[in-house]
Amino acid sequence: MHLGLLGDDDLGLDSLLSDEEKQEAKVRDEVLFKDHPPRPDCDICFNQLPVASNQKTYKLCCGKIVCDGCIEEIRDKDNRKEKVGDLCPFCRVVSTSSNTVELVKKRMELNDPDAFMVMAHITSVGTYGQKKDEEKAVSLMEKASELGSVDANTSLGFAYLQGTFGLQKDIGKAKRYLENAAIKGNCEARYRLGCMDNTKETVSRGVKHFIIGARDGHEPSLVSVKKAFTAGYATKEEYEDTLRAYNESLNATKTKEREKALKFNTRADDDELFQVPLWPDCPICSIPLPGGQSRGCGVCSMPPENSLEEHLERLNTRIDKYNDPSAYNYLGVYYDNGNLGLPKDVAKAHALWEKGGELGSKEALGNLAGAYDEGDGVRYSTKKARYYYELAAMKGNLRSSPRDLTSNRSPDKIPQYQLDPSS
Repeated sequence: MHLGLLGDDDLGLDSLLSDEEKQEAKVRDEVLFKDHPPRPDCDICFNQLPVASNQKTYKLCCGKIVCDGCIEEIRDKDNRKEKVGDLCPFCRVVSTSSNTVELVKKRMELNDPDAFMVMAHITSVGTYGQKKDEEKAVSLMEKASELGSVDANTSLGFAYLQGTFGLQKDIGKAKRYLENAAIKGNCEARYRLGCMDNTKETVSRGVKHFIIGARDGHEPSLVSVKKAFTAGYATKEEYEDTLRAYNESLNATKTKEREKALKFNTRADDDELFQVPLWPDCPICSIPLPGGQSRGCGVCSMPPENSLEEHLERLNTRIDKYNDPSAYNYLGVYYDNGNLGLPKDVAKAHALWEKGGELGSKEALGNLAGAYDEGDGVRYSTKKARYYYELAAMKGNLRSSPRDLTSNRSPDKIPQYQLDPSS
């Protein structure tokens, strides 16, 4: 698809490359800037898997990737009586915290790349009785990458970009891994590449990345395409074509079971409370709100059709009627920040997060970890911070990884009343 923006020779890089390097870069770009390949189907319902990683699950027992709709359906059939672990809807094996490592190792023996990634995460965090070893985690990710794991390329790209897992920052390696992931259809990797190319010299490359990601149903990429259109870096036709492709991509993955899972599954970040109409602008921050599965803009997460009073009423309804853990989490955030006309009440926020965490909200557990990590309204405690970080990570909150909680903090910078002698 021709973008009608800056040409390749507008990047100002040609004079630095040999003819052979120019040809290699041209061939690479031809592959890189193709539309994503079709996503695989769910191994149970045979409908195309959603783009959102929190709406599908890799099963350790059989190595299948199953959509949340199928997981929710089997839980309904079992009347949600399964309490001892996670019942696989494909092979009917129950995975628990006690047999997780055993199941992963069996899949690793079969050279399952996703199993190597799971073990890499376990090792990087130090959960399930495994010793924390970031060097080993990187080695496992590299093995997964060799076996074809898209997620491994993405994780290694972010690791080299940010200098995590004990690696030195290396933009060249980061870009190479992210490009490998983007070529195979990873929207997060492509979005990051778009952000890296979002400069005056390489803006056309950045817009190309955003358009491809948005066409595959990636919401942040669609927001960036709208911004590019507003700024004059994308045409009206390109934006409209991208919008159509975005909605077609979302519609291709919708099923009745998945819609139900989005409403009630505690794993899903998006629920019916935050569903919004198609393409309005947020009345608070004026950022466009893409349709489909969006819960709101990335700044304020507010659905535009509701007043503050209605929004608060719906939150409380979700809590009273459904005991919804995500509603506890969001209400805690609003008390913590003093939003929705609520008074700022940190103690109330922590109580709501604790309740949400007990009910299974990984975001609430992550917020508790952050509070103890920063001493925000509670006594500073590395022990409690690490405890909640680990709980959140075990439930799939990949942004809540226990780290050296004291590495960037000195006692003189912590208020004395927040110091916890047991931490």
